[in-house]
Formats: sequence, structure tokens, C-alpha cells
Amino acid sequence: MDKYKTINFKSLVIFILKKLWVIALAALIFGIAALLITSYAITPMYRATIRLYACSEVPASKLLADTYISIIESDSVVEELVERGKYGYTDKQIVKMLDAKPINNTDVFEVSFTGPMPEECANIANSIADIAPDKISEIIEGSSVKIIDRAKTPSEPVSPNIPGDVAAAVLIGIAISGALLFFIFVSDTTIYSEEDIREFCTLSILGVLPDFNQVYQGRGNYSYSYGGRNYKK
Repeated sequence: MDKYKTINFKSLVIFILKKLWVIALAALIFGIAALLITSYAITPMYRATIRLYACSEVPASKLLADTYISIIESDSVVEELVERGKYGYTDKQIVKMLDAKPINNTDVFEVSFTGPMPEECANIANSIADIAPDKISEIIEGSSVKIIDRAKTPSEPVSPNIPGDVAAAVLIGIAISGALLFFIFVSDTTIYSEEDIREFCTLSILGVLPDFNQVYQGRGNYSYSYGGRNYKK
């Protein structure tokens, strides 16, 4: 017998087609589980964003917005934000919930705050807009920050992404069930037909027993059929 089993692609396809209900059931279970988890077990997160303009009396620098962002994320700004708002977050938590980035390599940059309560997110983002100009002008002489857009209370959460999470879970269910069925197929060493015997056995076949399930009763005798011929005894 060969050490490795040769995979018959046609047989594999037929096997998978017969087990499509298993794949469909796995996809359904994974999809429903993802829907329930994302809908009830994960806290929705909201994001409020302000947009600021960095300006300076000194010659413009390509890193001006990045410098201002670093100041906004500094301990002095975060500590004042925590003391002013009494929001119940620590300095480290505030830093993790903040996200600032320049827009298309310009002197305009956005500062976002992400949290579980939409009104609180807007309040914290607007507090940053109030604190940042004074802090930046104290640190960098001849510089200032202009508020372009203040934060509005977000109406829709940014996470979890329920449709995307459910779709991903369905694909995972299909992949896992498909891999499991493939493993079952290649691990199955059951002999189902004469062709299977020839495939797995390297010895010469001396004879084949007839299928006695086809034996039927004759008149006072019995007979059986084999190889398309009838034999009586």
C-alpha cells in the first residue's frame, strides 16, 4: 500500500457536494454567533472630531502640524483635560482614546476622541479645541491654532462593524467546515468499491466474490447473478 493516498478530485467534489449542508450550517452558526456578540456583547464606540489649522509667524515648516499634534498629545494638555472635565478617565486612557493626524500633508489636522458615550466624546474633543491654542502658543512663540470645525455629537457608532463582522464570521465558518470535510475525506480509508481495492492494494487480485445480496430464490432451487450472467443450483 502506498504511503500517501492519491486524492481523486472528482470523488472529493462529489463528497463536498453531498456535505454542503454541513458547510451551510457552519456558516449559519458562525454568522448568528457573530451577530449576537457584536450586537449585545460589544460596547458601541463613538468618535467625535475637531479640525484645526496650524499657523505660525515664522517660516512655515513641513512638520508644523506634526509638532502641534505632539503638543496636543503631551502630558500637560492631557492632564489639564482630565482636571477640567472630570470625565473619569486616567491620563493613559485619554491618550489611548485620542487620535490626531494631519490632512494631506497640509497645516490642517484633525483630533478625534473615541469612547462609549457620544455626547462625552464631543465634549472632550471640544475641550481639546479650547485648551490646545493656549498651550501651543505658550510652547512655540509666534504660533497659533485656529479652530476650523468643532465636534458634533456623533449619531452612529464607528464600531463594531456588524455587517463586516458577520460576513467575516460566515467566511470563517465556511473555511473551517471545508477544511474539516477535506481532512475527513483524505483520512477515510474505508473500501467502498473494487476500484478502491485496486488503488490501495499492490498485490494481484486472484478473484472477486460475487454479491450474494443479489441471490434470489428459483423454483425449488436458488440462483444468483454475477457479471451479468445468471447461475442456478
